[in-house]
Amino acid sequence: MSTTLTHDVAKLFHNKRTRQISASMVAFVEVVKALSKHAHTRMELREVSGLSNGTTVELLRLMRTRNLIFIKKWKRTSERGNWMEAFMLGDEEDAPKPKPLTLRQVKERYKIKQRLAQQGVRNVAEATEGE
Repeated sequence: MSTTLTHDVAKLFHNKRTRQISASMVAFVEVVKALSKHAHTRMELREVSGLSNGTTVELLRLMRTRNLIFIKKWKRTSERGNWMEAFMLGDEEDAPKPKPLTLRQVKERYKIKQRLAQQGVRNVAEATEGE
C-alpha cells in the first residue's frame, strides 16, 4: 500500500483526542480482506466493517482514486431496485453498467410473475432472478 494512501486512511480514522489510530482501522483491514476475496457492494462492506455509510463511501472513494478497487459487477439492491456497483480489489477495467429494461421486457417479466403467482410460487423474486 502506498504511503500516501496509508496517510490518508490514517487521517480518516485518526482520533485527535488520544492521538491513536482508532478501532476503525480494524474495520479498514476487514474491508480490504473482504474485497480481496469476493466482490461486495457498499452496503455489504458497511455490514462487514461496521463503519457508517458516510465513512464507507469516503473510504471507497479514496480507494477508487488510488486505483486499488474496481467495479467487478453490478447487483440490484432488490428485485426492482437500482443497480449498485460491487467492488473488488485490483486495478482492472470497470464492468459496464447494465442498461435499463425495455418496456417489452418489463411487460414480459410482469406476465411471468403473474403466472408464477397463480401457480402458488411464494417467492417470485427468486424464481425470476436470472431474467
